[in-house]
Amino acid sequence: MRIETRLKRSAAYGIGKQMADAVYVHIQYEHVLPQGPLTKAKKLLPKKFVYNIVKYNQSEKKISFIYSPDFDKANEPLVGPYVVVHFDGTVRQYPNKRSEPMVYHHKWLMVGEDYTGFSIEKAKKRSADTYDLHVNKYKIGYKSYWDGVLRRNSLPK
Repeated sequence: MRIETRLKRSAAYGIGKQMADAVYVHIQYEHVLPQGPLTKAKKLLPKKFVYNIVKYNQSEKKISFIYSPDFDKANEPLVGPYVVVHFDGTVRQYPNKRSEPMVYHHKWLMVGEDYTGFSIEKAKKRSADTYDLHVNKYKIGYKSYWDGVLRRNSLPK
């Protein structure tokens, strides 16, 4: 059964979670992003840095390489350590030692229909089930806040 949701993948790239001027894609789909800036940025990554999500932001002239340790397993995967490479060559690494973990919502937007790491249809259903929940848009990305929203609405983590 195909799940319909109001959410759509990036119109500019065909794949990706579009948020304002930034688009998030799984590493398997980084080929849809502009290759010039991506290739240059990847050359500047610290050796041995592992990532599975790429955030491309043309207007801010930067690309972030992010590791999400539970991307395929969690409904709302964690945001882990990341590296930001600015188009001018500036590189900043963030070990993600936040006191409050952050999560991604609607992860299926970051991948194509052919992705096999998790069930796209189950992820779309999760989006449909959680899309209209009353949330504080400034806190929705915080894991503890999101866990509370799920608990109040009797939804599984």
